[in-house]
Amino acid sequence: MSKQKLYFRTDANPEIGMGHLVRCSALADMVKNEFDISFITKNTPENVLEKFLPKNFNKIKIDKEEISFLKENNILQEGNIIVLDNYSFDSDYQSKIKQTGIKVVYVDDLIQFNYDVDVIINQAENVKESAYKIVAATKFCLGTDYILLRDVFLKAVLANRNLNRIESVFVSFGGADMDNVSYKCIKTLLRFPQLKTINVLSSSVNENIAKWQNEFSETDKVKFHSDLNADEVCKLMQSCELALGPCSNLALELCAVGIVFITGTTASNQDNYYKALTGNSSVLGIGKWQELSEETLYEKLSSVMIYDKKDIDWFIKNQRKYIDGQSGKRLLEVFLNLAAN
Repeated sequence: MSKQKLYFRTDANPEIGMGHLVRCSALADMVKNEFDISFITKNTPENVLEKFLPKNFNKIKIDKEEISFLKENNILQEGNIIVLDNYSFDSDYQSKIKQTGIKVVYVDDLIQFNYDVDVIINQAENVKESAYKIVAATKFCLGTDYILLRDVFLKAVLANRNLNRIESVFVSFGGADMDNVSYKCIKTLLRFPQLKTINVLSSSVNENIAKWQNEFSETDKVKFHSDLNADEVCKLMQSCELALGPCSNLALELCAVGIVFITGTTASNQDNYYKALTGNSSVLGIGKWQELSEETLYEKLSSVMIYDKKDIDWFIKNQRKYIDGQSGKRLLEVFLNLAAN
């Protein structure tokens, strides 16, 4: 018996970052055994698709007007399911898709439309159904019970962490880091002699990597990493005691691993994550990264570098309360119910 078709419509590039594609990849991985999965993209470089998507997922490239393309390729058919994850998929787009009979799932973090979909997934804590304006009956999957993490990170939640002091740091501000925040962090971190390694994760779409490598070439403390797969990213995170980064999906991965995490926002869609994570003391908040001075960051780091095992364990304990590692099972059930009705 053939599996039901499940499509993911999303994109990733230097302008919008990698987050949409990464969380869709995580969701696809959760349900892949029960569905025939295809990713539909329009503005995503091929090397990004090769790096972030498993080879067994079908890849479809839009090469003309979008709705016409979807119809002509028999995607918008009754019985199929499509997941939308991109801020350009507004109310009008949703309605055009929905009226064809296909079932629609929307991955959201902004709450900005009148939603015409069957299911809304929003990982942020403290978001209420009443905040949404909906056209028809909608299933809500809100909060970290439905967190979109790749399998290796869900498993990392169950791993023991025995950290005694801070000696290694993980730094990442997404694949693109358009605001060059990593540079500010590296410069500040190098002022702390106790640090043995500063691991900087980016991707090949980041135009600043060559400049960073040139400027910090005289120190062997700074290690640059690019285009790692999920397993490699998780292992790199697990090799560190401290992390600096945005309050994006990356923050959720770091909390799953368990680490002292200094975070702030780089875009408005991170505000709900930031409020939730700082509110339950899972992370150390620092405000907007673009507005942060090196001296303010140095002061924050100075207070953290003296943490001992007890301090580190306290943060990890709070993070473990936030993520239980069972979201994949819950979301699979949601999709199976959607497919059956």
